[in-house]
Amino acid sequence: MAPRRDKVSSSTPLLDDLGPVKVKPYCPITVEPILLFVGIGSFMSSPLLQQYLYYSLGNGTATSHNSSVCGAMDYNSSHQSGQQAEASQWLTYLSLCSSIPSLLIAAILGPMSDKVGRKVAIVTPVTGALALLVNTALVFYLDIPLVGLLPGTLLYGMLGSSTTLYGGCFSYLTDITEPGNSRAFRMAILESCLGVAAVAGVLTGNLWLAKMGEPQGFQQPLFLAVGLAAFSLLYALFGIRETCPKRRGQKVCSLASVSGMVHLVRHSFKTSQWRLAVVLFVFFLNCGIYMTSSGIVTLTLIAPPYCWTSDLLGYFYTAVCAGFVTGVVGIKLLGKCLSMYGLIHVGFLSGAAGFVIQALAVYTPNRNAAFFAASAAACIQTMPAPLMKAIMSKMVPQSQQGSLFALIACVESLAGVIFNPVWNAAFGASVSFMPGLVFLCYAGTLAVQAALIGIVQCQNKPTTYDVMEYDDDHIN
Repeated sequence: MAPRRDKVSSSTPLLDDLGPVKVKPYCPITVEPILLFVGIGSFMSSPLLQQYLYYSLGNGTATSHNSSVCGAMDYNSSHQSGQQAEASQWLTYLSLCSSIPSLLIAAILGPMSDKVGRKVAIVTPVTGALALLVNTALVFYLDIPLVGLLPGTLLYGMLGSSTTLYGGCFSYLTDITEPGNSRAFRMAILESCLGVAAVAGVLTGNLWLAKMGEPQGFQQPLFLAVGLAAFSLLYALFGIRETCPKRRGQKVCSLASVSGMVHLVRHSFKTSQWRLAVVLFVFFLNCGIYMTSSGIVTLTLIAPPYCWTSDLLGYFYTAVCAGFVTGVVGIKLLGKCLSMYGLIHVGFLSGAAGFVIQALAVYTPNRNAAFFAASAAACIQTMPAPLMKAIMSKMVPQSQQGSLFALIACVESLAGVIFNPVWNAAFGASVSFMPGLVFLCYAGTLAVQAALIGIVQCQNKPTTYDVMEYDDDHIN
């Protein structure tokens, strides 16, 4: 017999057996400290790991921290290129070790959090982050061969990695906020925690390494990162309240909970909820841009004609990461006169303006100033991501929020896997005759995203849900 579908208005409380019970948190600040402190540890260790790989593979032949690549070119340039290529391969190995298993785990833990509680999708990846940082610290401290980094990275992916953590935190916010501007603002604050963590982590790690040198400059920041991850784990266990407690008789590992994300995708294509699929596709394209652009920007700035030093790069990325904070301010101020769709369009326009300035910077008299001007023009480019998540969360009932954010986490990971080789290949093919061509392609992609969001906005109607009922007695 076909499952019964009931039309439920967005204003009707969802009190079905699959829906979560509303639980008031201990305090207004909930999951933000977890994402902040885990983010600081991760962003602190990431550049240190990249430099450690380069230094280890080069046997101490790396250039000084504040010298440009252009000024370091000498008779060892071919050896240096091989060293950079080998370090890049190691980064690829480590990335695949975490991203491939995390795609599966995110698809399991996210929908499962709808049934057994949100904390499972938060505590599990935080545990993985702690294990990864401990493993990296031991490799640095004991001078273990680089292959020793693989077990910690693999365990990190098997416990969900950052994508599951993001999805769990956003699902938690949907349980304690109402659909609308308040939820969008809280999600923007959560996104801004990543920006603050990036600024604090990158600056602290690089300045610590520059001050202490190696090996203390590699080891000591990792110990701090381990402490931050351990604090985050304790806070996740005891400092936040479960907002989606497990119901009596609810199965922990039923096929209905594991396959909830698949049902959500099929449902969005078979019903009037096609707008969800369109917004999710726009989010996929958006992630593909911002997950790959930083590496291409770095490769552009350290090579001629820019030849930036590492400290100038640090200042530039500090200005870029400040966009997470200005994005929150933009949502709060502009939200008084614009809808969420209008705010998304403004964010796309800001990002496109920044990429166009970066593409044309090479032809300006002051190239460095032009790149900093691009970061100013793109100061609110981070607004669309949290707003699209808020819009998608309004399109599904409360009982499917975990499945939704698990799907978002998988899409985010998939965007990195697909678009990294695509955009890097485009950059490699065009860098010889027009280094800024890929930035113009970024701006064009943002224009396509704006058009798709405009279509969704024109077809926007009062939210209704087609609630799908699953028989857990027959689905195991």
